[in-house]
Amino acid sequence: MDKTIVIPGSKSETVRAIIISSLFGGKIINPSNSEDAIAACNVAKSLGAEIVWNDCLNIIPGEKTNINLNIYSSATAFRIGLLSLLSTIGEANITISEQLAGRDMGKLYEFLQENNIYFKKNNNPLYCRGTLDKNEYSIFDDNSSHLLSGILIS
Repeated sequence: MDKTIVIPGSKSETVRAIIISSLFGGKIINPSNSEDAIAACNVAKSLGAEIVWNDCLNIIPGEKTNINLNIYSSATAFRIGLLSLLSTIGEANITISEQLAGRDMGKLYEFLQENNIYFKKNNNPLYCRGTLDKNEYSIFDDNSSHLLSGILIS
């Protein structure tokens, strides 16, 4: 499905575009070169994608086999990447920064519990095991857009 998308260089849109492109292929013009974008590229590589970053970002999907991932401080890449790995590989082993470990991830952890995903939330790296294979999920108003995006992508 190789598509080309031009984005305004926002971190959030870049992260989402990278992870979606890792599943289907694509070319991203004007991506952010932030730490969040690098974390999203790590997610894409864990999903098996090949990344070529020149004047634009070319992403070629591949075989999904790597559960080990370093997210750094990107909450967007963490939430979306974790759910993407669980839906494609069925497990994830994610290293996060101390800064990210201190952020409130309550809604994500509630979602994982409600969907019978095994995890240890106070470990770093965070290990999760289980699959997201339902056709319907309930999302409430107080959930983050990261969680919603992760569920939709998965």
